[in-house]
Amino acid sequence: VFSIAFMPLATLFPYMTLSHFGRGGYSASLVEAVFSIGMILGGLLLSMFSSKWSDISYMSVGLLVIGLTCVISGLIGPNAFVIFAILSFFMGSAAPFFNGPFMAMIQRSFEPEMLGRVISLVTSIMMLSSPIGLLLAGAVVDRYGVQLWFLGSGIVVMLTALFIFIQFRRLASAIPMN
Repeated sequence: VFSIAFMPLATLFPYMTLSHFGRGGYSASLVEAVFSIGMILGGLLLSMFSSKWSDISYMSVGLLVIGLTCVISGLIGPNAFVIFAILSFFMGSAAPFFNGPFMAMIQRSFEPEMLGRVISLVTSIMMLSSPIGLLLAGAVVDRYGVQLWFLGSGIVVMLTALFIFIQFRRLASAIPMN
């Protein structure tokens, strides 16, 4: 669900810059660079604070920030390009807080001899969701505009964060402590 909603944004970032904000290629590349710098800094932050919370907490907060930045991006007007660039930075910085703990959880959950196959399967499923998401996004963007996809995907991502957090809390409380 997360991948179907979020993956098309990589393709839609330049389109949002060009169509909604009326900017050119330089501005589109600036947004991509700001997002990438955010990812690098987010990864550094995660590496410094990774043992403070549980993996699920990091994943949920990361998704919540991603979703919130998407929602705000979908709501801002065409004169708020600088705000969009700032939101892109925070969206990028939140991505490692989901991806890092997610991969760590997978690596801890399976035997080393199975790990390659499991990661390959998970990656394949996530990549399969990309064309599905792009198909849906294309129809929504053509009919209602790119900002609606940002808004809708942000809501879906925030609901995913809430669902993951609640499910893992429920699971953790059901496991008896010794």
